[in-house]
This record gives sequence, C-alpha cells and structure tokens, in this order.
Amino acid sequence: MSKFKVELFPTRLADFNRYTYGFIVILIFSVLSGSIRKWVINNSLINTLVTFLQIALPWLLMLYLFKNSIRSQRSIKLLFIYIFLLSFFAFNPLNFTIYHGISGIIIHSSFLILFTFYFNFKEKIDFNVTISWVLILGLTETFLGAIQTVSPPTSWINAYAGFGEDTNQAATAFVGNAVRVTGTFSYLSGYTSFLLCYLFCNCYFLRKYPTSIWGFIGIFSGIYCALISGARGAVAIYLLMLLFFIPFETKILKTPKIIFTFLGMLFFFYIINVGLQDPLNIGDRFTQSTDNFMQRVDGSSEGASRIYSDPFDLFTRPFDYRITGIGLGSTYQGTVQLIGVSPLLKTVHYEGELFRLMIEGGVLLVLSRFLMLSYILSYMHFSLTLKIFLFLLIGLFVPLAFNIYNTVFVGIGMMILDQAYKKSSNA
Repeated sequence: MSKFKVELFPTRLADFNRYTYGFIVILIFSVLSGSIRKWVINNSLINTLVTFLQIALPWLLMLYLFKNSIRSQRSIKLLFIYIFLLSFFAFNPLNFTIYHGISGIIIHSSFLILFTFYFNFKEKIDFNVTISWVLILGLTETFLGAIQTVSPPTSWINAYAGFGEDTNQAATAFVGNAVRVTGTFSYLSGYTSFLLCYLFCNCYFLRKYPTSIWGFIGIFSGIYCALISGARGAVAIYLLMLLFFIPFETKILKTPKIIFTFLGMLFFFYIINVGLQDPLNIGDRFTQSTDNFMQRVDGSSEGASRIYSDPFDLFTRPFDYRITGIGLGSTYQGTVQLIGVSPLLKTVHYEGELFRLMIEGGVLLVLSRFLMLSYILSYMHFSLTLKIFLFLLIGLFVPLAFNIYNTVFVGIGMMILDQAYKKSSNA
C-alpha cells in the first residue's frame, strides 16, 4: 500500500496550475478571514470588505467556467437554471428590498457554483497538495487551540481586536472552567466548519491510507478540537460520521493487520508519553476537555435542542407565508444589519437554516435545497449508503446557505473524500 506524502507545493512548480492555486487561495483565505476580523483589525470598513470577499470567493470561480473549455455542459446548464429559479424567490413582491434579493442569490448559489467548478476541472486540481494544506492547517489549529483553551481570557491568544483586558473577560465564552475555542482561525462557525473539512480529510485517510500515521493523528486531534470548541453539533457530527464511516466504508474492522497497526501506534504513543511523564499534558488536557464538554451538555438542554429542532420547525413553528416565503435574503444577517429587517419578520424568531429557507422562499426553496444536494451527491463517487447518509446528515443539520464557511469547507472536504473513492474505483 502506497504512503501519503505531505506536499504543500507540487514537486515541480510548473505543475502548480491556476486551478490548484485557486483552490488553495480559497482555502487559506477562508481559514484566515475570520481571525483577521476577530483578532487583528478593529475597523468596520475593512472587516466589511473582508466579509464581502469571503462571500464572493465562490463566485470568482465563475471566471474559470466562462474562460475555459467546459467538460460538463449539463452541470453549467443546471447551475444557470438554479440561479434563474433563485431569482424568482429574490424578486418576491413581499421582499423588503431588491438588495436583500441579490444578496440571497449570491449566498444561496455559492455551494452549487463550487461543485460546478469541481465537476468541470477536478482532473486539473492537485488534490495531494490540497489535502496536505488541510492536514497542516488542522494540526496547527490543534496546537493553537490547545494553548487557547488553557490560557486566561486576558491572554494574547484570547484577546479580541478592540477589547481591553477589562472587557475581554466578558467577551470570552467558556466550556466548564476552560476558555471555549471560538476559532483561532475564524469565528465559531468558521472554526467548526473547518473541523468538518478536517473530518472529511481524516475519512479520506481511513479509506485510502488506513495505516497512515496522518489519519491516526488527524482523528484524535479532530475530536480534541471539537471538544474544546464546546460545539455539541460538531462533536455529534464528528462521532456519528466516524461511527458510520469506519465499519461501512473502510476495511479496517475486516483487516486484522490494520487493527493491530492502529492499536500498536496507540500503545506506542501511550508508552512514550507515559515514559516522558506526559510533558505536554496531553492526557490531562484530553480528560479535562471531555469533562468540560460533558458539563456544558448537562448544563443546558436548550442548546442541545437546537441541534435537532430545525427539521421539526418546518412543521411546528408558526409562519404565515409557508408557501411563497417573503423573499430571498430576508434573514441573511449581513444584509439585515446593513439595510434593515423586513417588517414581516419583526415578531418571527428564526435560527435554523431549514426554517429560514422556508421564510425566504417557502416550501419550494426548501425542496430545491434537497434537490441540489441530491444532484451534487449523484456526481460523486461515494457508495450509495454514504450518499444517503450524507444526504440526511448535511441536508438536515448542516447550514449551507447562511454559513459561507460551511459552503467552502464542507464543499472542499467532500471533494477530498471523493478522491479516495474515485481512485479506488479507477473512475
């Protein structure tokens, strides 16, 4: 079995084509954009520009689609049909302003644009380089997060731009008695979104390189990062995905050699760590992060209910415009803050993505989301069982329209995992 070679740049720089370069730029900018706004710059204008660039990144890929030979004309046609459909929701007479509608088209079509680019140019992307960047970024976040969670709120790594030491304490969230890692790279949503990308990357190693040390390290560092984030949804998705993926999508449990290799690496690491008297306090930190996370889970049932309540809100939460919605972009936080909120939403509480989709475009927009996801999965090389699993997991519980970080990170993560299936099937 071949080994994975970490390669941040191609062996020959001439092979570092614009397609790979574009993917790496999107990945790194998405990773850093939140931290720039949160820890570096305290300027509303610059922060707005950074946010705008983050939202516009998937749309910049349209330049590739217009200027290059298209491999799949069908994917291009379906993309424009989808954007055309979104325009009907955007120009709903009930919409507050046309600007709400335009912003809605931009954010709702970004995920499909990303995959349309992938379907047409995936052969030209150096995914070994992309995977290497995700792996290095994930391990770097593990290191920074480990420092952040044990540091006091007044520490430099927990200090928000524009906050002094006196106000920084109030601005910091906690998981038990530890600082909650709300994203050393980006905001909380950006942090947990990257963990989903990291999860797909780890699953790639489990299937393609099951005995690789990178997969072994990645799994434990990913679980640790999820625990210190305090995000119940992230921990639940991480564990659920691994519990499904390992027995159904890999040969690990059917191959004693792989099991013994995995247990051997775990035992070897344990012996070395104990022999050195746990110099990095890995055991204590992992135990503390687990205890703090369980304390957070036991201490709040309201937060836990948000994980699974969104699908039920479609049927149980009252709303007068379930069929037509009130216009695309009506609930998007950025547009609402800049332009204003629709009077029709003054008394409506919304949080989950599915209910927000119904607010903006009625049941047809909700249906279009699931049709878009099923179309994307139909193009992937996954097994049928994994396609069904991801359809339910992502479709019901992962925001794709109103969380631009999910758009980028979940999209790139799925593409990385697709490489394991594609290569193994010689497709």
